[in-house]
Amino acid sequence: MPVTSVQIPRLKNTYPPVPVYPVRVAGPSGPTGIQGVQGLTGATGATGSQGLASTVTGPTGATGLASTGPTGPTGFASTGPTGSASPGVNYTGGNWYLPNFSQTATGTALVAGSVYFYPLYISLPVTIESLAIFAVVGAAGVDYWNVGIYTNLSSGRPGTLLGSGAGSISSSTGFISIALNSNVSITTPGWYWLAFQASDTTQRLVGIGGAGFHIFESGPGQFFGSPTLANAATLFGVSVTGTAQTSAGIANVTMPTGPTGFSEITTAQQMPTLLYQVVSVP
Repeated sequence: MPVTSVQIPRLKNTYPPVPVYPVRVAGPSGPTGIQGVQGLTGATGATGSQGLASTVTGPTGATGLASTGPTGPTGFASTGPTGSASPGVNYTGGNWYLPNFSQTATGTALVAGSVYFYPLYISLPVTIESLAIFAVVGAAGVDYWNVGIYTNLSSGRPGTLLGSGAGSISSSTGFISIALNSNVSITTPGWYWLAFQASDTTQRLVGIGGAGFHIFESGPGQFFGSPTLANAATLFGVSVTGTAQTSAGIANVTMPTGPTGFSEITTAQQMPTLLYQVVSVP
């Protein structure tokens, strides 16, 4: 049997319409109200009981290593031993002293105007007032002979004139002394040189060197040496040439203040023996 379609009619909406309400606007906020009264503080609770003390002590730590190392050995002393004073020298104010130990000789003529130097070591501060010679034959009495004291150079030769005598025209024999123009104060121990300036060839003095001397004599060769082998064994002093003084009281005119051009005095010549007087110590 054939199927027949049937159309059902659509029903209309029969619900009532939804009502539309107006939008409500919020009003302004009101003022903040007054704060209320603070309530009372509650009571403090009771203190809890103290805990039990620990009776257990921890172990002691090990001792640390020392920060200071072992003391080193004592080093060598930097200061050398104190040297001894010049042998046999016992300075006393007013005493005369002889600087050399060699045997003496006489009779050798000196060169007029030449200056003869002999070294001495002064071991303590002293003040020297005078120098002296010993004349075997007196001077001719025309020219003046002089004396002086000089410093020592590093080369082992006389340096600067420290003081000199006023010059003497004495033709006497025996010991003859001359006072220095002013006392010479030696403040630094060390080597110095005594000096004698000959007036003429007539005068003869006790000295070291000259005829009859033996080889290997005690003298400056011990301390200052010589570039000549034979001279080192018989060196008695040094000399420089000069001009004889012919006026009184002006020894510095011919005594050189800084001598140069030294000649060595050996057995063929003679070094006059000079003595010096210490006026005070120091």
